[in-house]
Amino acid sequence: MESILNLENPFQSLEPETERLFQMETEYMAAPNFFQNGNNNLRRAVQRIIRILSETPGLVHDRFVPFLALNYYDRCRSRYRVQGPGFFGVFVTGCITLAWKMRRNEFSVQQLLAARQLRFIGDGGLQIQVEVRHIESAEFSILSVLNWRTRSIPPVCFMNFFMSLLGIDDPQQRRTLKQRVFGFQILYMYRDIRFTQFRPSIIAVVGIMAEREEDRLDDFWNPVRVCEFVNLEEMENCLNLLDMIRAEEIANAAVVPQIAAPPQVPQNDDPLQPPTPPQQE
Repeated sequence: MESILNLENPFQSLEPETERLFQMETEYMAAPNFFQNGNNNLRRAVQRIIRILSETPGLVHDRFVPFLALNYYDRCRSRYRVQGPGFFGVFVTGCITLAWKMRRNEFSVQQLLAARQLRFIGDGGLQIQVEVRHIESAEFSILSVLNWRTRSIPPVCFMNFFMSLLGIDDPQQRRTLKQRVFGFQILYMYRDIRFTQFRPSIIAVVGIMAEREEDRLDDFWNPVRVCEFVNLEEMENCLNLLDMIRAEEIANAAVVPQIAAPPQVPQNDDPLQPPTPPQQE
């Protein structure tokens, strides 16, 4: 199963083109004010839809597909107003189908619709079964807003550069660190809309700093502090936001009583529809 888009090397360069990536990364971000004007609760609901669809039985699981789909959502939603609540779910579905197509050449929309019975609300509140043509129309709208730039410049593009800069050369250590930074730091930051204001390269270096917290005040970080590509104020703001959010979560967990988690949504539920309210006993 071939992966089409390599997120560590999105332009398939034979030699690393780090300087080019630093110069281009803002072109593949959400609009500058999205972190202030966007709706974080809506974005979390979008992440839920993306997660459910990405776990569709019978399709190849790829941890980068939800990440890439959310990047498409942020870039489009910050520049384009999606009309109508019914189309919104199809729009989000288009984000993930495009992401799948960029990552897996064996993926097809028909596969998704065969495994998921998706519906949206049409005129007069009528539920309409989602068809291939609906998703293809959404994909075309997304591509138009993206100016057909379906590649992405995510934080993982910059991790090799920063690890080399910091003298982390052992292959096993690099592999482990990349996995932990992506799984525990980058994905955590991308859950919150406020991190869309920071460049992917800043997210990458802050993720490494957060994962190697014991070195944070050490001379270990001096090469990063003097790096021409790193804006120290932006890095500090990103790191402070991450520390603040984690401190708030710890404080809330200590004060708020633990409540049992709600039951998991069954795999065959329609993720585009609002949850059914509990019945009154």
